[in-house]
Amino acid sequence: MIAESELTDAELVAALYEAKESRKRAYATHDALELALLQRMYEKKAQALAGVGMNAIFDEDTTWDVGILEGLKEHIGPEIILTAYTAEHQETVPAKWDMRIVRSWGKFGEEVSELLDRAKIRGKQRVKIVTTKEPPSSH
Repeated sequence: MIAESELTDAELVAALYEAKESRKRAYATHDALELALLQRMYEKKAQALAGVGMNAIFDEDTTWDVGILEGLKEHIGPEIILTAYTAEHQETVPAKWDMRIVRSWGKFGEEVSELLDRAKIRGKQRVKIVTTKEPPSSH
């Protein structure tokens, strides 16, 4: 590639324009492929799809409806609740749940599992690519 300092102003402008257009095409291709993977995962009810030397892993931003989570207190004993729940203790500090722990509570029965499903607020879905060994060669 020619060093940018050797380009005329017009060539530099054109090169930047082409780079931006190329980036747009790459993002469009990426988005289409990610959507195809998400659809395939949905159809297969899969959390991952295997590739050669890598896997596509389903990933999603998730928040939780704390009002619905309050219902957990009716199904799970206080000693377990306290491992993940911090009660409101000042006006500026609302109650909160440690979802790293709470997500495992589906094992306490169907009612708890259903409550957790109702409390889940789905966010953006995406695919992460995780290498499992050397990536495949490009030939």
